[in-house]
Formats: sequence, structure tokens, C-alpha cells
Amino acid sequence: HYGVRSLFGVGAPEAGEGGSGSAAGGTGAGEEGPWPAAGGAGAGEEGSRPAGGAGADRERIYGYAARREAFHTFAAGGCRLALGRVRLTSVATRETGTVTFGVLHLGAHNLMAGAQVGAGPDQYRRMVAEVEEAFRRCDLPGAIRLLDRHLGGARRSLPSLFRDDQRLILGRILAEAQAEAGRAYREIVTAHGPLMHYLRSQGLPLPPPLAVAAAQALVADLRRALGEPAPDPEQIASLLAEARHWQVDLDPRDLGPDLAEGLRRLAGAWAARPRDPGLLGRLTRLVDLCSQWPGAVDLRPVQEVYYRLARSALLRAGGREAAGGEEDRARWAAFRALGERLGMSPAVWGEVRAGG
Repeated sequence: HYGVRSLFGVGAPEAGEGGSGSAAGGTGAGEEGPWPAAGGAGAGEEGSRPAGGAGADRERIYGYAARREAFHTFAAGGCRLALGRVRLTSVATRETGTVTFGVLHLGAHNLMAGAQVGAGPDQYRRMVAEVEEAFRRCDLPGAIRLLDRHLGGARRSLPSLFRDDQRLILGRILAEAQAEAGRAYREIVTAHGPLMHYLRSQGLPLPPPLAVAAAQALVADLRRALGEPAPDPEQIASLLAEARHWQVDLDPRDLGPDLAEGLRRLAGAWAARPRDPGLLGRLTRLVDLCSQWPGAVDLRPVQEVYYRLARSALLRAGGREAAGGEEDRARWAAFRALGERLGMSPAVWGEVRAGG
């Protein structure tokens, strides 16, 4: 399980694929909000979290704490290989032991893996040298035989994993396949773009194959744009305009979760840096785009972050929105503009002032 996760770059199911923390990146007690108090900004406004997730030297795997002792990855001919040693400690009994593992990914959902308990460092180094040599020659049967010999011959495959791990790995594989298909569709649209533009200028519909290519390319581009750590509203607006130009009907069921996750992630980034006007403006523009979206969008995670920051900011400012100079007043105006787009009525501000 540890080796497969490490090869595919996914974190532990307990923490979720996107890492740990609150769903909306919400703020906690003592947070500063978007504006400094009368005495100035405090230290550590952005906060920090311990590193973790896939590829970390220490990780929690179900009932075990895992500490990586060695890890090597190789790629050749569309295949990938991961070899490593990890020390596992039972959280319940504190019993500990070292496991040597190997994972060979042959593409798509085809992978084989094995593990052996108690193999020493010298045996691990021999395994790495021998398997790497065969793998770099693209001698996959030879690499598989060597893995069997070093790891005891008990092969595992994707169905051998726990359901949570299967879901994570399949999700990563499908995402890669969808991205590759999206790039292929985009190449078709780029190659035939002039003809497609001419057809649209004459009021003619696109032939079905080209219409499908345009739709799938846009879905892939939108999914990629919404998957950025801080989605760019201008890029998303441009893609939505392109969809209208090609008369492509986007299915809200296909991209709605991606937009909701992009909003949640951007709201979390703003909650971590509430005094960053760029993040506030970007979040406001992305919320604006929700009105152009073909379907309802769940804004509750953003509303929750907004309410927490509003309460914190007003408490620190003594309940006075316009406290401070011109810069603070501009921030309040931008802050209120986002609230209006989120449907946060003036009654909410009264509740916030009252400490509700």
C-alpha cells in the first residue's frame, strides 16, 4: 500500500487526497482577519502546517506509522518502477518492523507489487541494483522475475489493495487518461480552428466530430484551470466565452464539482492570507463567474470563510467597518462587495457586530 501510494503520489485516505485541514480552509480562534488591529499586525498572520501527504518521510497508514528509510523511482518506455524500505510501527501495540517493497506500473491499471518483511539494507541495495539494470534495458519479464526473487514471489495487483486505495489510484489513473484525451481534442481544435471559425461566422453548425472535439477540449481545459491552487478567473472566463462561441453546452454535472472545489481551495488560500487584495479580488471574480455557470454552484464553503473573517475583522476593529485610513476603507469596500455576491445580507453584518 505504501509503495503504490508513493509511486502514484497520493496521500493517505484518512487525510483525504487533498491533504488535511478544514473543508473550506476556515479560520480558527485568534485569527486576525483581513485588517490589522489598532496596534498593528501581529506576528505569524499566515500560519503554517506541518508537511505531509504523499512522498513525505513520515506518514500514517491505517493503524501504522510509516517512516521511509529508502526510496527509488525509475521510468522507462511508459512504465514506472518504485523500490523502497519503510519502517512500520503499530500505533496500538508499538510493535515495529522494516518492510522492503517494489511496485512496477506497466501503464493504465496494470501494476504488480510485492513486499518482504525483515530484509536488511544490503539485500535492499542488491535488489535495487539488479532490478534497475533489467528495467533500464526494458527487460520487463526479467525485472518481474527479480522482484519475485527478492520479495518472496507473493505478487499483488490493483484489486489486492484496500478499497480506499483502489479508489485513490484509479482516480489518479483516470485523471491522467482524461488529461491525455483532452490534449488530443485540443490539438484537433487547434488544427481545424480556422475552418471552425469560418463555419460559425456563416451561421453554420459545426460538424458533429468537430463539435465533440471542441466540447471535450473545453471540458479538459476548464478542469485543468479549476484544478490550479489558485484558479485564474480570467482564464476560466475566456474558456466560458469560447464555449459560447462554439455553442457548446457544458454539462454542470461534469464540471460543477470542479468549480466547487476550486472555490473552496481559493477561499482557503484567502483565509490563510486575508490581507492579500489579489486573492480577495480573484475570489470575487470567480464568484461572479458562478452566475454564468450552467447550473447551481454550492457557495456555502466560501460563505463560511467569509463570515468567520468578517466576525474576526469587526471584533478587532471594535465593530467599526471604516476604522483606519483610506486603504482600510478600500479593503472594507472590496470585502463588502464579495459579501453582496455571496448573498450575505446587511442583517448578517448586524449579527457579526453583535458577536453572533
